[in-house]
Amino acid sequence: MNRDTSFHCIVIADDGEEEGERAASVALNLAASMKSSVVLLGVVEPASIQAEGEGLAVRDPSEVRRRLQERYERLLALGHDLELKMSMEMREGEAGEQINAVAKRENADLVVVGRRHLSRFSRMLRGSTSDDVIRGAPCSVLVVK
Repeated sequence: MNRDTSFHCIVIADDGEEEGERAASVALNLAASMKSSVVLLGVVEPASIQAEGEGLAVRDPSEVRRRLQERYERLLALGHDLELKMSMEMREGEAGEQINAVAKRENADLVVVGRRHLSRFSRMLRGSTSDDVIRGAPCSVLVVK
């Protein structure tokens, strides 16, 4: 078998949670070792009225966007130090759909996401972004715990 096993383009998807920070760190190290290009993708999901009604935490989209912007400024600086070709994009909407759309558009070889530890109830109500990405991604997916 003579298939190319390198990752030329890696999409790092993040929603501003702690798990995204770890996933980004893992992905940047991988990208540096393979000299991959990197797309930092921040996804801001709209506030869910259903989640709020069920008593689940609802995050302020403007706060999420601010947190992502700060994180990405640090990651872009790190990527520059590692001599990586990087770009950044922010999107609003359902995370899995947005991540898979960007991965397809960029012809990504790998999508990297963090895995949040959701309760069974939260997973049932809101679903799991990592599961959605795995099912719909046009490429390999790395889920970082």
